[in-house]
Amino acid sequence: MHCSALEGRLFLWTDGETEEFREALKNIGLGKAHLETAYVSIPDAEGRILPTQKSVLPLGVETWRRLWVDWLQPREGLGESAVYWANATLLAWHLMERGAHVPTVLKSRDGLEGRWAARWMGEEYQSFQAMVDRMPDSARALSLKADLLPRSDRATLLNQVVSSVIDTQARRVASSLGQRFPASTIYSKWQSALSHPSALLQGDSGTLERFHQGILGWQQSLDLESRFGYRLAFAVEEPKNESRDGWTIVPLVEDLLDPNVKIEIGRVEEVEMRGGEKAAEAAWRCFEQASVLYPALVSFEDGDGLYLPGERVIDFLSRFAPLLEQSGFHILKPGWWTEGDGLRVAVTGELHSDSAAVDSTNAMSSKVRLDWAALLGDQPVTIEELNELAKHAGEMQQVGGKWMRIDPVSVREAVKFLKGGVKKELSARDALREVLGMGSAGRGLEIREIRTEGWIGDLLQRLREPGEIKELEMPAGLKGELRPYQRRGFSWLNFVTGFGLGACLADDMGLGKSLQLLALLALRRGSGRPTLLICPTSVIGNWEREAAKFFPSLQLMVHHGAARAKGPTFVRAAKRHDLVLSSYSLVHRDIEILKQVPWDGVVLDEAQNIKNFETKQAKAARQIESSYRVALTGTPVENHVGDLYSLMDFLNPGLLGSERDFQQRFFKPIQNHHNERAAKQLKGLTAPFVLRRLKTDKSIISDLPEKMEMKTYCKLTKEQAKLYADVVSGCFGEMDGKSSMERRGLILATISRLKQVCNHPAQILKERTDLAGRSGKLSRLTEMLEEVREAGEKALIFTQFAEMGEILALHCEQVFGKTVSFLHGGTRRLDREKMIADFSKPEGASLFVLSLKAGGTGLNLVAANHVFHFDRWWNPAVENQATDRAFRIGQNKTVQVHKFVCMGTLEERIDQMVEEKKALVSKVVEAGEVWLTELSNQELRELFSLSREAWED
Repeated sequence: MHCSALEGRLFLWTDGETEEFREALKNIGLGKAHLETAYVSIPDAEGRILPTQKSVLPLGVETWRRLWVDWLQPREGLGESAVYWANATLLAWHLMERGAHVPTVLKSRDGLEGRWAARWMGEEYQSFQAMVDRMPDSARALSLKADLLPRSDRATLLNQVVSSVIDTQARRVASSLGQRFPASTIYSKWQSALSHPSALLQGDSGTLERFHQGILGWQQSLDLESRFGYRLAFAVEEPKNESRDGWTIVPLVEDLLDPNVKIEIGRVEEVEMRGGEKAAEAAWRCFEQASVLYPALVSFEDGDGLYLPGERVIDFLSRFAPLLEQSGFHILKPGWWTEGDGLRVAVTGELHSDSAAVDSTNAMSSKVRLDWAALLGDQPVTIEELNELAKHAGEMQQVGGKWMRIDPVSVREAVKFLKGGVKKELSARDALREVLGMGSAGRGLEIREIRTEGWIGDLLQRLREPGEIKELEMPAGLKGELRPYQRRGFSWLNFVTGFGLGACLADDMGLGKSLQLLALLALRRGSGRPTLLICPTSVIGNWEREAAKFFPSLQLMVHHGAARAKGPTFVRAAKRHDLVLSSYSLVHRDIEILKQVPWDGVVLDEAQNIKNFETKQAKAARQIESSYRVALTGTPVENHVGDLYSLMDFLNPGLLGSERDFQQRFFKPIQNHHNERAAKQLKGLTAPFVLRRLKTDKSIISDLPEKMEMKTYCKLTKEQAKLYADVVSGCFGEMDGKSSMERRGLILATISRLKQVCNHPAQILKERTDLAGRSGKLSRLTEMLEEVREAGEKALIFTQFAEMGEILALHCEQVFGKTVSFLHGGTRRLDREKMIADFSKPEGASLFVLSLKAGGTGLNLVAANHVFHFDRWWNPAVENQATDRAFRIGQNKTVQVHKFVCMGTLEERIDQMVEEKKALVSKVVEAGEVWLTELSNQELRELFSLSREAWED
């Protein structure tokens, strides 16, 4: 393989014929790429140059990078030109890391374009010259016409390619500069063009030409650093008195070889400099070009600084200094300067409890004292001093003899907060809410520290450090054995609920949450009051079996079905039992009688069922009063951090404020803007009430096998590809004129239809015949299942569509000649248990098809060691929960998880999006979701588009 550059673009070619070239490209996944025609001219052994027509592949920057990393780099026999341009790409990335790139303009046939280019200086310039000298002829062997010899200047060609790579990469981060010029100016248009795909600068020809010449002159001014070893700097100097005016910007020439040497620009002709007059001229050229970026410099006079009032120096530091620095100039800022809105006022608190110990049963109603104070930097300030600071907040002002700028929002928030009470007495429950919130004082105010003492300090320490909680002995009446981590979890549950606080046991699936809860019930049995446990209907039987096995003396009552007890009969019966089981489907229907029972506790199993705050079952669960509340779930955040609000409001009402407050303070900043501070605050507020352990953590449990996750990429058949294209075309044909709600519905419907197409044409066409050979996914699944059966192993097959589950079960029966069960939401309880029992037997069925919703929770299916996700939910939490039917305690084989993805379709693109954003919500608890309906029409076209590689020939 060879690689040549032409006008800044890279092209791949080989010595062989076009057919051989296409075959080679096919081997690296580019078989469908569009080839162009060019002429290769390389001197032969006798020095003759004979242009030869070749098929060449144009390479974008990203394609070239992937090729080099994934395919070209490990292979031998590459042409020296391919290796050369790969090293040039590495040089470009090195320049980016060093900040050795500058904004510039390119004059093309269509006009002026904003571009980023390499800035060659020092060691980088030496590397550039060395690479120019060793450029092979084959690296510049292309021309577009047979009679045009490709003898581009080596230095020009290398600079073009490196700058092209830099331009592509820099546009991804250039938007961080923001808009720092008035929108009507040519500078603003230039800056906008540097942040977006190459856009032409608009304006009259005279303005554009003057601007172009100015930028070219500025680039020439960089000789000051590369040739003479100096750099232009601007020092921001404070006023000589307390006046807010009189700030000065002093232009200086810094000696890069001796940082102590700084020469005022007006004295460069008087001082002996390396390079003499030429260096001085270069310094003035630098100054002239800096004035292109900061026009106020034109009023500078030799020997004097540029005088600015206080508000204009803020404008300089916040708006223009970053762009000057990006362009190679050095800004000597005051030591107090910070990016943003200035020094923030913070508050600190002291929480006092009168005694060292307290009765846990009434601890939360005990009175404690919380004292607040404000801090500016490290210095305390009174509310009177804050009121004075507020008059000039945001401006330059002197505090304690030092100039500073104080963030106005934090001043206002601090005054507002302290007016609510500097010293106040409140209940321990309300104090915990304030202390754990660490930011509840307002979105613009930081609570830096809250010191605690007495019993409430001890409580807070243990809530934040569960390892400090004393482990309890095995409770009476509980059979079996608690693993060490289960003993710690049960002890934690007892500690938190013992103070009347709600606790969420969020252990990974398979770690025995039910056993830890039963241990808590055994310990609290002496209360004489029952506990209500609400769970999905599908796991009621599991709870009955678990209770009978581990806690046989427990008096258990099932409140479910048409024949369930009602009215006073139910209340009397509930009081005679230790545990009452009911379902989410009944809790809101029977809420009035449930409220009449004096419950010791209310427990929600699979608590993600109340993730929606407004559902009837969530509202009903919050109405039931009890001494303690517990939530059991492997996915406290199933879709987004909004799920956490409903869960926490059930466990500890008011902890996260009102739903509106939560949306403004946490949901929008975290979900929409990835705000790290908001995520940290939310975690600090909720983490003390959530115990999360993963079975992959060997410090928790060491006797589980590993699981292997892998993606299985499939192609569509031609029938699928045509159906896919028809669905996409129909979607955008209906998009125009839709309201926001209608648009969202159309997008969701289109996504569902595209997923069905990717599964099998029979699903979207409502067919049940001629299943084989029409779906790439089904064909691959059949092959893999044959291997599973031949090895004598078992597999679970998950799908989110009931109709697809029927197709899968039918197809497997036809291919393998064995009955295959399909468990879905409509499966009767007895049939469900029969299916599970049959699959669990060594001689039982080897394949089991399950609906992701109905079969994704509450089942122990460790007989399987293969899990197939035939279609994707695109939610790691939900998919992992389904996988955990097999990957849990009792599994003694390595579990292999196969996630099917149709390449070149929305399935592959959304899978990539999920992988990129998976880490966001894990900073709070776990999991996350991609908001597909919020994408723009252009983003949707890119998401839905069908790549040619997606289907088979």
